[in-house]
Amino acid sequence: MKPLRQIVPHDNESQIKGSTPLYMFLAEVLDGLGLVDDPDAVPLIVEKNSVEATAILKPEESEISKLQFVPPTEWIDARDPASPNSCARSFMDSSAPIK
Repeated sequence: MKPLRQIVPHDNESQIKGSTPLYMFLAEVLDGLGLVDDPDAVPLIVEKNSVEATAILKPEESEISKLQFVPPTEWIDARDPASPNSCARSFMDSSAPIK
């Protein structure tokens, strides 16, 4: 799907082929690209053995549609917020000088 090439992050054709299906089911993406009239009812037309079938897809919340990443609680943060050179500290205290 050519319009999705504009937004799918990629370095080569293989990445486009692998990632495009992840974006094709996001009604908000299809709507933003002007590919659907109603993001709350996206028609999907498939053909098998010369017979067409149409399904209406409804938006559904998924992890990818949230567009955020929340690290698992068991992950350890390698940054030391107490360090004077820490990026975390510079964001928490914008008045702190960065060396």
